[in-house]
Amino acid sequence: MAKKKIKRQTKTIVTGHLEQVSRKVFTEFQKQITELVGNNFGIYALYNKSGQLYYVGLATDLKKRVKQHLYR
Repeated sequence: MAKKKIKRQTKTIVTGHLEQVSRKVFTEFQKQITELVGNNFGIYALYNKSGQLYYVGLATDLKKRVKQHLYR
């Protein structure tokens, strides 16, 4: 008797990313960026002006978390 192959659905771990986006761009295009993020969860990294990593976070609501960082 031949074994049946089970087709599994897989999800992509990374669905999108942004790199080297300045605070100014986030501020000017906040609505568009937060619409793209939607109600998704994810990992994010923040860099200081000299390009050094200073914060890595995990958020269950990226839209809300990005807004919190913008208004500090």
